[in-house]
Amino acid sequence: MPNTIYIRSIKASKFPNDYVVVDFETTGVDISKCQVIEMSALRVAGGEASDEFTTLVSCKGAVPKAATAVNGITKGMLKGAPTIAEAMAAFDAFVGDSVLVGHNCNRFDAQLLTRDRLRLKDAQENDWIDTLEIAKKILPGGYKLSELCERYGIVNERAHRALSDCHATHAVYQRMRSDLFAVSTDVSC
Repeated sequence: MPNTIYIRSIKASKFPNDYVVVDFETTGVDISKCQVIEMSALRVAGGEASDEFTTLVSCKGAVPKAATAVNGITKGMLKGAPTIAEAMAAFDAFVGDSVLVGHNCNRFDAQLLTRDRLRLKDAQENDWIDTLEIAKKILPGGYKLSELCERYGIVNERAHRALSDCHATHAVYQRMRSDLFAVSTDVSC
């Protein structure tokens, strides 16, 4: 099981500036049933985006209309896309042993990744930082990625597409990290 970095006492000095932001789009929100249909990752070095990975992923069965209404991904778009095994191999090669950053990843992305890695007998594990958990500790209400983007004046032009959400999450993380460092390098919440 991956090590999730739970935020109880925030030490700004512990917030890495080198990491990989990840996001997945799926056929639904029930982790036991949904399938990953898009995987994206954004490598960050020294606080700056340096490389991207993104792929659509083929799925079995139809893409529910409700999922398409959220992310805009249709079954037709997935024609010829890699299988989850192929996509996961490329994803794992890209992220390596980096710390992964995601928004609401404790409840969704980390669980999806662990589930699919187990199904594929993939032993790779990563540590995670959840921007939602950080926001809950340091900011007043409004914790959706869209609300945090609005708070910080970040434009997410293609919300609910994985790579765009990676860029937005990276920008939000950097702003929260900067806010913490402005107060102290050792902030307890």
